[in-house]
Amino acid sequence: MKQYEMTLVAISEKRVKISAESAEAAAQMVEKIYTETNILDFTDRDVTDVSILAKAEDVGM
Repeated sequence: MKQYEMTLVAISEKRVKISAESAEAAAQMVEKIYTETNILDFTDRDVTDVSILAKAEDVGM
């Protein structure tokens, strides 16, 4: 039997409400919260779509 290395792509989505002076400031705050804390960690419940790329490479056995 052959082995194949497949690529799984999962798209996650999380909605948060941010109070800020502008949309740009809100985006900066969310980015900072995401990169500097674990408050916005994604879970399996946040996954909105999963696909498997059709291109497979035969990696042998």
